[in-house]
Amino acid sequence: MTEMSDEHRQTMKALVQEGRGSADVLHLRDVPRPELREGRVIVRMRAASVNALDWHSTHGGLLIDIAAKIMRSKDAPVRGVDLAGVVEEVGPGVTAFKPGDEVFGSAIATFAEYVSAREDRLLGADEVVDHTKEDFARRPQRYDAVIDISATRSVSALRRVLVPDGMFVAVGAAKHGGLVGILARLVAVMVRARLGQRVKFFVARTVPEDLEYLRDLIQAGKLRPVVERTYSLSEGREAVRYVGTGQARAKVVITA
Repeated sequence: MTEMSDEHRQTMKALVQEGRGSADVLHLRDVPRPELREGRVIVRMRAASVNALDWHSTHGGLLIDIAAKIMRSKDAPVRGVDLAGVVEEVGPGVTAFKPGDEVFGSAIATFAEYVSAREDRLLGADEVVDHTKEDFARRPQRYDAVIDISATRSVSALRRVLVPDGMFVAVGAAKHGGLVGILARLVAVMVRARLGQRVKFFVARTVPEDLEYLRDLIQAGKLRPVVERTYSLSEGREAVRYVGTGQARAKVVITA
């Protein structure tokens, strides 16, 4: 019984990607728990949001491989890039957290029961438009900036809601049209930049100060994270599949 208990403590459930092409390549497997290392903490995952990146990672092919090589990223078979949970263990050199602390932030391989996260990556809206009842692009208001996360509207449509010198920031990649759709959107943004329009790509960078600011807003009741759907770890492939439809209007979360 002791050996079985020890073995159980050394493994965990995780959503592992085996191949590419659709969310069907995601399988719930028993994998080794992450090792505790210097400057890192082991977090017991309570919730991990599903991002468009997870959809692209499971569906992508050549483009994903090229991007990974350019960014010198290691191929992680477990998807997920952010989480909320409770600290289980802290590694040497960690001073900001202790076991039992509730944390949130970014990491890799977060669709799992336990996650290894760097210490320095842990720890509302004035108006909401119901897209089922109103097209925001038809409103007379014009804005200083548009941050496009879902990539479900054309760049030209989003540019029309900006003031003449407004900034368009592209975050999400197109989910329809496969590789052609992704490249077409990239080209559209780059061409507009060449023509002198204020358009940029944005890749998030997590810093503790930003997370602490968000925490304070949440605790003060000024910011309320909106979760549209929640899936168990064993239903992870369905969560990724849903994000890929482009219909998600709030966070899609996997819980353990």
